[in-house]
Amino acid sequence: MESTRTPQETEQSLAEMHAAYEEMDQAEYAGFMAELDERDAAREAAESDQVAAEGDVDLALVSFGYLHGPAPEAELVVDMRRHFRDPHVSPELRELTATDERVTRAVLDTDGVRELAAAILAAIAAYRSGPSGGVIRVAVGCAGGRHRSAAMVNHLAHHVRTHSVLAVAVDHRDMHRPVVDR
Repeated sequence: MESTRTPQETEQSLAEMHAAYEEMDQAEYAGFMAELDERDAAREAAESDQVAAEGDVDLALVSFGYLHGPAPEAELVVDMRRHFRDPHVSPELRELTATDERVTRAVLDTDGVRELAAAILAAIAAYRSGPSGGVIRVAVGCAGGRHRSAAMVNHLAHHVRTHSVLAVAVDHRDMHRPVVDR
């Protein structure tokens, strides 16, 4: 299903979304963290249903773990394995997932992660401004798909939903899988 928005409306929305990200303050960050605490299984089920109806979305965000298989097909694939601290190494975070505030905080407080998020949002805006239109697929990977990639996808989805008119689908391909011994 093609978007009914004009290219100018979409471009304006993307510009506003990117500007809002650059100006995000600590109060909004705290609100985002509080929202994560309120998330429940119904929300995850609804997001899975959204992915199944991908024709109804503008942006499809997928988190995944390279240890569970190759990256899914996407216009943009981001690899967080080597350059960002892995919550897996922390015993108190290892068994948790990005649905836990402590994991999300550990990921988002890592130096460079917010800059990476801004760069991904800029890439999304660039893809959306192209002449072809259609769904933009962004895949974010880490080792197991439970921590860094899932936290980044949740963060991006929250930001896009809050600051743009784009319809977003989220799929955490591997977050439900058991912790990989390494």
